[in-house]
Amino acid sequence: MANSRVEGLDRRLLLLTAAYGLFLIGLIVVANSGRAIPQLLSVVRSVPGGDKTVHFVLGGTMALLLNLSLRAAHWRLGPLAIQKGSVLVVLLGTLEEFSQLAVRHRSFDLEDLAWDYAGIAVFGQLGAWIYIASSRLAADPGDGP
Repeated sequence: MANSRVEGLDRRLLLLTAAYGLFLIGLIVVANSGRAIPQLLSVVRSVPGGDKTVHFVLGGTMALLLNLSLRAAHWRLGPLAIQKGSVLVVLLGTLEEFSQLAVRHRSFDLEDLAWDYAGIAVFGQLGAWIYIASSRLAADPGDGP
């Protein structure tokens, strides 16, 4: 019974991660088109910290979801655990930011990229910690009901 609940949760998490990734792709396509720039800018300006906060949260949320979906899969680099999901989001985010050099309606910004990286580091690690903690709880339910 518990195993089927875990499998159902895994499927829902994968669907949520895929849906969020498609949402980000759609956002990029809309921004690159130049058609919705005034509307996007008004939304971004309404967020405290504006563009930088948006970069932090969007990239970070993708890393969180992907690291959860990948079950905190990582590479070891000495004492560091490098999350595979975070690395993928860093690569794709870097590619997307540099692609703006070729898009007339967009502007490349290293500060945006830095905020992407910060969100990926913070939220990506949070995703790994949540997965590890939930795995430990599932393995040792303790005195639960």
